[in-house]
Amino acid sequence: MIKIVNLKKTLETFLPMIKFPNGEEIIFEIENKEKIGVKKENGKVKFIYDEGKNHIKLKEDEIVRLFFNFPHIGIKMDEDLKTLFKTFLPFDLYFPSLDHI
Repeated sequence: MIKIVNLKKTLETFLPMIKFPNGEEIIFEIENKEKIGVKKENGKVKFIYDEGKNHIKLKEDEIVRLFFNFPHIGIKMDEDLKTLFKTFLPFDLYFPSLDHI
């Protein structure tokens, strides 16, 4: 089982791989837990903590599937946000369930 303990640290880990299409920002929120976003200004990546125009709010298990599952099965999200997310993090990680033999 994969768990995101700290959303900011998770995003910091992915920073070398993150693409910022057309200067877009993206906000990730785990319901009732944590909210953080990233954007690029003047060539520098900034973390933002307020509302933004591209806001992805999901339950904890759904945000884990968004980051670590292919092709984001079982996530109910606006198709425009899915497309932006795929541009923002243009890679697929897949960790199969390890709770069986």
